Formats: sequence, structure tokens, C-alpha cells
Amino acid sequence: MPAAPLALTMGEPGGVGAEIAIKAWTALRTSGPCFFLIDDPARLEGLGANVARIGTPREAGAAFETALPVLDIGAKVSARSIRANSRSSKPTHCRS
Repeated sequence: MPAAPLALTMGEPGGVGAEIAIKAWTALRTSGPCFFLIDDPARLEGLGANVARIGTPREAGAAFETALPVLDIGAKVSARSIRANSRSSKPTHCRS
């Protein structure tokens, strides 16, 4: 019996999680482990991912080799990257 697929949440909409997940799927799609994303499929398609919309986690295994399985969160997600403004941002120093 194959292992249950891993579930990955979308994380911060403006973060790099989606890009990392797409690269992981590209590298692992033929060897596994199988995983699926809980995210907005349209957002991932906008990042260039070949997406398979799934209705349940059990459907991830059948789609994994040909497309990134995505369980739709049921909402449109949009985010824009934010860059710190050197004029308004104070540097943070770590103390050991």
C-alpha cells in the first residue's frame, strides 16, 4: 500500500513557499514522495506550474507524475512582494 501523500499549506501568500513547492515537485515527481498543495490553483498556474486540481488527498497519487496536485482552498489569493524601504526601515541587529 502506498504511503499517504504529504500535505503542504500555501504559507505566506507573498512568500517563496509556492516557488519552493513547484521546484520540489519538479525534482520529485517521478521518484516521490508524493505531496499535494492546499492553495489557490490559479495562483500556482500564474507562477508557471502545471496544476492538477484534486478534490481529496487520495487523488494526489494519480496526478503526481504529470501535474502538481492542488487541493483548492476555495478562495482567490493574490499577493504582491514587498520590499523594505531603506528610508523608513531601521536595521535590526541580533545580539548573541
